[in-house]
Amino acid sequence: MNGKSDRRRARPPHPPSSDIEATVTSLESMKLDRLRQEWRSRYSSDPPVKQSADMLRRFLAWRIQEDAYGGLSAVTKRRLQSLAAAFAADSKHQPFLNVRFRAGTVLTREWNGVVHKVEASEVGYIYDGWRFASLSVIARKITGTRWSGPAFFGLRNASPVPPE
Repeated sequence: MNGKSDRRRARPPHPPSSDIEATVTSLESMKLDRLRQEWRSRYSSDPPVKQSADMLRRFLAWRIQEDAYGGLSAVTKRRLQSLAAAFAADSKHQPFLNVRFRAGTVLTREWNGVVHKVEASEVGYIYDGWRFASLSVIARKITGTRWSGPAFFGLRNASPVPPE
């Protein structure tokens, strides 16, 4: 393990959630000098010299919450490293999002002035009272044309909108 992980484990137990919220909220009123001081305390290093107060607040808010609730999972870190490598090799890389939803998640899309809602279930998707196996079938039902369901619902880069 690297030194950073060891330092982070040695921190004291986390305060209750209301204390965390209050600490994050207190960042809003801090001046740049105080934010830099807070940075040194939480990161054990000097803050970036040309970083704005707004960005320091955002980084500090992340760190406070990360310390309290935990950071990114190992899977997420590996995925981010993989994406960084892919973008370094090809700046036009288009990642594929393999998104799975928990039952009850609602996807919303407006089409031709009508708001369409799709609910994820344990065995597919529910739209307009009917169960469907894929978002693409639902997108076709809504638009009358072939669509990638994930693209239609904004889950990956969409192709140009077909003529209506």
